[in-house]
Amino acid sequence: MSAIKTELSGPSDSFNEQNESLNVNNNNVKDSPKNGIQTPNDSIQRKRFKTEVEREDLENLTLSKTSAFDLQAVELVREISVSNKHLKVSLSLVERIKKVLKGIPESEECNFWLACKELEKSGSVKIPLHKPFPPEDTNIKVKSSSPLSVSAGILSSSGKLFSTPDGWVYDLLAEMPPTLFTPKDFLNNRYFHKREYYLACLAKEVVQKLGTDVEVKYIALHGDVRRPILQLKPVTEDPSSRKRFSIHIIPCLTSFFPTSKLLGHKNSLRNLSAGEELLPTPFYNSSILEDQSMLYYRDLIKKYSVNPQFVEACGLGSVWLNMRGFCSSIHQYGFGLQEWYVLLALLMSASGLPTGSVLSAYLNATQLFKGVLQVLSSDSLSNSLYRVNYDTSSLAIVDRSSPTFVDCSTGSNLLYKMNQKYFEYLKVSSLHSLKLLNENEIANFPKVFLTRVNVPILEFDVSGTIPVDLEASLENYVELTDLDSKFSYYLARLWNLLDQGLNDRANRLLLFQSDVISSGVNDSLENNYPSKISFGLLLNPEVSLRLVDVGPSLEDVEATAKFREFWGEKSELRKFKDGRIAESVYWESSTPSERSQIPMRIMKYVISHHISNKCGDLLKFHNEEFQLFTHAKLSPNVDTYNDYVPVMEAYNEAVKTLLNLSDIPLTISEVLPADEALRYSCSRVPAYETFATTPIDIVFQFESSSRWPDELEGIQRTKIAFLLKIAEYMEELDNVEKAAVGLENTDHPTYNCCFLQVLYSSGFTFRYRIRNDKEAALWKSLERNSITKQKGQEGLYVYDHMFKFIPQHTLAIQAICQTHRSYSMAVRLAKHWFYSHLLTNHVSDEVIELLIASVYVNSNAWQVTASGETALCRMLHFLANWDWRFEPLVIDFRQRLPSNIQSQATEKLEVLRKQDVSMSRNPFYIVVDYDLESKHLGWKTPTKMIANRITVLARAAVSELMKPMANFKSLFKSSMDAYHFVIELHASHIPTYRENAKLKYKNLKVLSSERPGFSPVSDFIGEIENAFSDTIYLFYNKDDPKTIGGIFNPAVLNSRHFKINTNYPFKVVENDLVVVDAVAVCQQIQQVGGDLIKSLRLQI
Repeated sequence: MSAIKTELSGPSDSFNEQNESLNVNNNNVKDSPKNGIQTPNDSIQRKRFKTEVEREDLENLTLSKTSAFDLQAVELVREISVSNKHLKVSLSLVERIKKVLKGIPESEECNFWLACKELEKSGSVKIPLHKPFPPEDTNIKVKSSSPLSVSAGILSSSGKLFSTPDGWVYDLLAEMPPTLFTPKDFLNNRYFHKREYYLACLAKEVVQKLGTDVEVKYIALHGDVRRPILQLKPVTEDPSSRKRFSIHIIPCLTSFFPTSKLLGHKNSLRNLSAGEELLPTPFYNSSILEDQSMLYYRDLIKKYSVNPQFVEACGLGSVWLNMRGFCSSIHQYGFGLQEWYVLLALLMSASGLPTGSVLSAYLNATQLFKGVLQVLSSDSLSNSLYRVNYDTSSLAIVDRSSPTFVDCSTGSNLLYKMNQKYFEYLKVSSLHSLKLLNENEIANFPKVFLTRVNVPILEFDVSGTIPVDLEASLENYVELTDLDSKFSYYLARLWNLLDQGLNDRANRLLLFQSDVISSGVNDSLENNYPSKISFGLLLNPEVSLRLVDVGPSLEDVEATAKFREFWGEKSELRKFKDGRIAESVYWESSTPSERSQIPMRIMKYVISHHISNKCGDLLKFHNEEFQLFTHAKLSPNVDTYNDYVPVMEAYNEAVKTLLNLSDIPLTISEVLPADEALRYSCSRVPAYETFATTPIDIVFQFESSSRWPDELEGIQRTKIAFLLKIAEYMEELDNVEKAAVGLENTDHPTYNCCFLQVLYSSGFTFRYRIRNDKEAALWKSLERNSITKQKGQEGLYVYDHMFKFIPQHTLAIQAICQTHRSYSMAVRLAKHWFYSHLLTNHVSDEVIELLIASVYVNSNAWQVTASGETALCRMLHFLANWDWRFEPLVIDFRQRLPSNIQSQATEKLEVLRKQDVSMSRNPFYIVVDYDLESKHLGWKTPTKMIANRITVLARAAVSELMKPMANFKSLFKSSMDAYHFVIELHASHIPTYRENAKLKYKNLKVLSSERPGFSPVSDFIGEIENAFSDTIYLFYNKDDPKTIGGIFNPAVLNSRHFKINTNYPFKVVENDLVVVDAVAVCQQIQQVGGDLIKSLRLQI
């Protein structure tokens, strides 16, 4: 706020100073209003007063209109801006460099190769020549000379620099004299060879004069080895300070070569031809035009940098680009901060812009930022030739290169470094960010500006690295492309091959290389190409696992020949059911795991077939190990949604069986699923790999009747009578093995106390419960009575949770699974993660399911994924950054919630936190359309202690995921050192799914079905927790319950005064001070566990 006040008051202060300077000596003049004489002081005072009032009004008006989003943006730009202290250090070095460069003596013009030998004779520098080299008998003439000018470049002209994780750069433009070139030098690399010689002359002078103070390197400007520049880093003893800043010296040129000869459809490399027709060289031409236009755009940006909002908008753009990995390199998206500066300046100044693209100088920084995103996401930029300033130019620009943003005043295509895939990704990223800001700009500020998006394991379904094998590339690549190097050609060729091989299996394929191509001044850039290329895939879930790729029909001879040439021995002629005979490729998959690897197998085959076998063998997939681990632990199937087909078929049979019962006094009006197995989300699918099955819950309701009892216990007895009658009918059915009525909540007779358990011949067990809305009315009447209010609240909560919340939640999750097939795998992985850290009884399944659902439903920094593994990683990232103390999690499944639900939930959470400072309720405040006040989600679990534990575990997991070679197995390993005692159980006494699946004899299978769902471990834990309430906390994994961890309540570990109602074993420390007797507690636990316990280890 103070920063804004200072900016607003600046002009008025200077105006006052000017007014005060007008106060000449007028002491002899009487300022008497009685005489009607208006003195200069009177006029000045009135103007000063008026100015002060206007300034105050303007300040109040501006502050009243400044939103919280604008204030966040201002603070963010302030944090990334380079301080004046650091800028002053760099400017002192810049001045020394300018002095050195301007002192370069002019030499006589001579032959190119002779001049090169003379320059390299000292051994201090080597000319960074690119291929193809000039012929030995070339008549190119070169000479050295001082630059016409050395001045701040495009990024430095605004006077404010922005830091990045790699430091910050001060760019200097060294203007080359036009006398160094001839009008035809733009042809056949002559300009670039002369430019490289001139740069070596600059490097030699800098090394000789400043060699002890700076480290000098050649780097390829934007990855273009034809345009090397000098990088100077100050040499200091502190290695961290060397990262702070570097200085780039960029040779440039004023408009020397005719722009009309360098347009995208023109040819400047005479060796590129198709027959007698010369091919266009858009990339080559644009590289020269960019050198020619740098000074022009520098001056344009400097002009608009007097507007602080322009500079702040560029600061926001810097953060947005860095968080998504965008930079100016031709090998990594080709759109960076330099392009952002130029684009914003053109949108504020150029003529001929489409309606809605013109940005006014009166807009604030956030509005300018959104304006740039709006242009980048517009269809007009991607579907047509986008030209500006064409009304004042006579250039005939033809739409030959795509994408295009051509400034006719210079002929430059701002987007020439981007291919279509890069541009589509930029467009999608811009659209997504605009969507987030339009939804809720304040809540989504961290997602747009503070979340690092370019993390492969979080961004893509499949990611990895491809080795660079330039030896396998064609040596005559210079006759095939106008790109700058063999590496760029290799990348482009690789992109075409993979794009053709994957076809529609991938919604997005990206190849990129973030390493800067650099070398010492006595080395060559071409000897320092990167050794690997990164890639990322977003798969098309509908077809990514297709077994057969169908090619052209047999009649299309030319297309068939191309198909066979591309696929080689994998191509075969096949006849399909519809009678077609066509070339095709069949990806044989004997196991589901092999089928899940089809996209990766295609990439490996294509690279091996067209590049080299060595390159294909060294291809690395970051998440391959994760997928193999997933299939080994959870399901061998690729689409775990299909694992539940038997479950859903059994459910439909159970519903049909119930509805077909005709002898029941009341008609069944509704049957609803109410179990995680019917939500495609249980960690172990019932009957998939086991004989014993956990009972699957179903809720049903009779038609309304006035004959139900008017008291709660009577309703429960009536339910028992109904279920007993239904059990009799079901026992007679052929598809039912056994039907029996079970009791529950026997210590609370007014709660639901019965269920019907039916074992079907299919092997599945279902539990039916009757819902009667009259119970809810009776509980509400108790709630209204002050005496029975607490009892009524508890009873109504239990009823609503069992009969309303769980069925509604099940239906909502079913809808998510049907929309996003990868959700099933994601939620099972999430549960496996929580269970692996022994949090089974501390985090409800419903909370876990909604945490994963938020990844798919809520807007976040990434596009929706088709990979369960990626969804899990995003959930962990969310948990690691979620401040659940003050932020509610709102999930709008069916778009039914009001638009201001986020602010409403935040206000309710603030009130709740004030009422409950210790956070004994709702540490996780989760809002859905069927639980608007989070009464059933996070009300009791997880507790504050467990919520903190989850955050710590998630941050550790994300830290591991951020590593280049993450160990995915470590995500699911939990150390037992943190527990006060550890209980090891006898596996042979635990009838879990895995143990029963290993039954050796078929006649023993029936034993496992006598008590479906029986879990001695959970019963044992429940009994221990009841006996030692608030004294110990137990942790276990219900999928692998062989180990139980326990911790003591910190309160009982500290000495406290003895009380008569102390309910745990204790020992006297001093006088009346006692502490818990851990040994005695462990002995009692062993007595309760009996033969179930193998060992108990005390660790305090």
